[in-house]
Amino acid sequence: MNKTTLVMIRNLLIAVVLALLLGLIVLFAVSFFQVNAERFSILPIVAFAHGWEKFWVWIYLAADAGYLLVLGLLFLELSLFLVRLIGTLIVRGVAAVRGNDPAPLVAAVRKLSLATPIRALGINTPTKSIVAYVALIVVVLGSGWVAKKVLEGNDSLVYRSIVVENLESDELVVDVTDDIANGDAYDVVVTAGVGNVHLYAVSDTTEIKVYFLYDTAAQKDTLVWSVDPASNRIDVAFAHGETGYVRYADPLPGAVEIYVPKTLPIADVTVNLAAYGNLTIEYLGFESLSADVAAGRIGLTAADVSVGDVTLVSRGGEIAVKADGCDSLSLTLSDGAQATVTAGTVQGTLQADLQAGTSLLAYSTAAARLDVEGAGADVELRELYAPIVAIRLSGGSLLYSNGDKDYVHADWSLETDGTDVSLRGVPDDQNG
Repeated sequence: MNKTTLVMIRNLLIAVVLALLLGLIVLFAVSFFQVNAERFSILPIVAFAHGWEKFWVWIYLAADAGYLLVLGLLFLELSLFLVRLIGTLIVRGVAAVRGNDPAPLVAAVRKLSLATPIRALGINTPTKSIVAYVALIVVVLGSGWVAKKVLEGNDSLVYRSIVVENLESDELVVDVTDDIANGDAYDVVVTAGVGNVHLYAVSDTTEIKVYFLYDTAAQKDTLVWSVDPASNRIDVAFAHGETGYVRYADPLPGAVEIYVPKTLPIADVTVNLAAYGNLTIEYLGFESLSADVAAGRIGLTAADVSVGDVTLVSRGGEIAVKADGCDSLSLTLSDGAQATVTAGTVQGTLQADLQAGTSLLAYSTAAARLDVEGAGADVELRELYAPIVAIRLSGGSLLYSNGDKDYVHADWSLETDGTDVSLRGVPDDQNG
C-alpha cells in the first residue's frame, strides 16, 4: 500500500469521526433550541404590560431571545469549524490521489466561517473582535439583568407570570415525630378552582410544612387548611369561586407547597383542580394518587420510592410521568390533553381512556396488562411490554414498536376502525 493511499484512508477515517461529532452537535443544538423556543414565542406578551412596564418587559424578553441567538451563532460556528476540517481533509485526500495542488480549494473551504462576513464589516483584527464580543455580551446580558432588576423591584405582574413568583406567603408547620415513630399513614387532600400544587418528600425532618403562596388578600381569604395528627390528614382548599385563569392578565394563581418527611407514610393523595392548575409531585411515596386537573400540567416523578395506584385525569392539559414503578396506572385524557409516560414496572394494569384530539406516548414500561381505548386519538407505544394487551381504537393513529417481538405474551388483541396502524416488534408485527 503506497503513501498516497494511506493518506487517503487516514483522512477518510478522521473525516468520518468528525462527521459523527458534527451530527451529535447538530442534534444537541436542535433539541436545545426546540426546548427553549418558548423564549421567542412569548414575545407578544409585551401587549399585556402597561406604561413603562412594556419597555422593560420588551428589554427582558429581547435579551433572553438575544442570549439564545448568541448561543445559536456559537453552535453554528462550531459546526462550521468541523465542516471546514472535514472539507480540508477530503480536499487534501483527493488532491493527493490526483496530484493536484489543494491550496486553492482549502482556502475556499476555510472561508466557510462566520468570521468571513464579520471581517467584511471591518472587524478584522483580534483586538476589534474581542471588543465586539465583549460589547455584544454586555448589551445582551447586561440589558437583561437591568430589566430583570427593575421588573422585580416593581412587582411586575407580567414578569412574575413568566417566572411564576407570588407576592405573599403563609406557613403552617406541624411536628409529626410521634406519627413517624408509630408508622401512622397520612392522607393528603387538596382542592381548588384555580391553583398550583406541589408535593415533596424531604429527608432529615420530622415536620410537615405547608406553604400558601398568593398575590391578593382575596386569594388568602379563600384558604382553609389544616394538618391534623389526630386523624392523620392534611387538608387544603382554596379558590373555589374561580372558574378560569388568563396568564399575564390575572393575578398569579394561589399555590400550595406541601413538604412531608420522607419517613412519614402517605396513604391516599387526592388533588382536584377544577378550572385550571398545575400539579407537581416529586420523591413522594404513597399508596394511591387520584388527580383531576384542568388545563394545566400534572408532573409525577417517582424514583426510588414506593408508589401505589395512580389515577390521573387531564382535561385539556398535559401529563408527564417518570417512575421506576407503581401498582397500577390509569390515564384519562380529554379536550386535547397530552400524556408522556415512562412508568418502569407496573404491577397491575396500565390503562388509558383517550378522547378525540388527545395523544399518548408511553415508553420503557412493563405492565401486567395494557388496556387502551380511544376515539380519534394518537397513540405511540415504544418498548412497552405486557403479557395481556387489549387495544381498541377508532380513528386516529397507533404506532406500537418494540425491540423484542418474541417476549412472552398470553392474550394480545387489537381492534381498530379507520385507525392508521403501524406495528413493529409485537405479536402482530407487520414486518414479520
